Amino acid sequence: MRLKDVTEFCPAYAGAARNDTVAFVPMEALRYDSITQQEIPFDEARGKYTYFAEGDLLFAKVTPCFENGNIAVATGLKGGIGFGSSEIFVLRVKPGLNNRYLFYVVQASSFLDGGCATMCGVGGLKRMSPLYPRTFELDVPDEQSQRRIVAYLDEKAAAIDARVAVLEKKLAAYRRLKTSVINQAVTRGLDPKAEMKDSGVDWIGKIPTGWEMRRVKDIANPLQYGASEVGLEYDPDLPRYIRITDITQDGELRADGAQSLSEEVAKPYFLRDGDILLARSGATVGKAFVYRSQYGRGAFAGYMIRCRVIPNCAEFRFVYYWMLSSYYQAWKQRAISQATIQNIGADKYANLAVPMPGLIEQRAIADYLDAECAKIDKMAELVTREIELYKKLKRSLINEVVTGKRKVA
Repeated sequence: MRLKDVTEFCPAYAGAARNDTVAFVPMEALRYDSITQQEIPFDEARGKYTYFAEGDLLFAKVTPCFENGNIAVATGLKGGIGFGSSEIFVLRVKPGLNNRYLFYVVQASSFLDGGCATMCGVGGLKRMSPLYPRTFELDVPDEQSQRRIVAYLDEKAAAIDARVAVLEKKLAAYRRLKTSVINQAVTRGLDPKAEMKDSGVDWIGKIPTGWEMRRVKDIANPLQYGASEVGLEYDPDLPRYIRITDITQDGELRADGAQSLSEEVAKPYFLRDGDILLARSGATVGKAFVYRSQYGRGAFAGYMIRCRVIPNCAEFRFVYYWMLSSYYQAWKQRAISQATIQNIGADKYANLAVPMPGLIEQRAIADYLDAECAKIDKMAELVTREIELYKKLKRSLINEVVTGKRKVA
């Protein structure tokens, strides 16, 4: 049967007006099997945000949050109801369907793959068609079988999740180590005995004497937004279309899911070796990525901004490492403008202040960080591979059980 036969899709609030506060869940607070509640006055939420109630299933409709499994059953809501981001879809089960069973169905590859295929939009920020959840076909066993399946998957998934949690803590430790190494180098340099001075920026603190604070607009060509086009099926003879979703958390370019642009459309947006791409919107806002010639020909998407450093003014690798530092993250939180989704425009990026030594020292620092970060990245990659294996195991298990390929006693 279809989901619309056993659920209510994005139900409207039909209760009385209230004078209290209710739960609020922004997009970043929806994670796998959990939500972090904030509070908002009812009269500020109603009609502006997506409504849901206790027991409803919430899942992200925007990429990459959907693919990342941002899905949870709403529980423990203040006042029994809540409101959330407009980027969230809501499913309310009808009698006969267990909401935890639906939670697992929505994680199955059949649902995820089909949802991704309906994604539309520009610049990498794409949304699932609202028609897809309504018309998705699923098997609904009897309620007793549903409870057995849920109990089985809850137990097995919890064991896998526990192992993944241990590995993710290890991975987080490697990332903290990398950030610490970068922080030290891009604000203190390589000489531990260097004389220091006040940078004039409270969230940076002191920098070596002889360094100066320079804005991005003083060391780079005018910042440029990317192509607002829909990508084509990938063709190695055409320029690759670089979107936010093509960039991993660790700043690498994904090999899967690539798209292309026509030569004519791509021409104004071609990338050069050393171009820095900055995400300007959504959950990935502020993410930085440096494009290298080894990736071949590429053009960038509209929800990204190109920063092309002027070679005689700065070393692009030094600027990129600055954008991986926790000091940059502190600036990002100050710079974000919050609307439906988070945003940082080119004007704000242009005024980002960077502490900079002379060009020769910048290159020496970049060389040092290239070597040190490569060592850390290699160790982190091994942990990441193990995490991915466990996640594939979990996805395979869910697929087998909800499709009936694996019987649950």
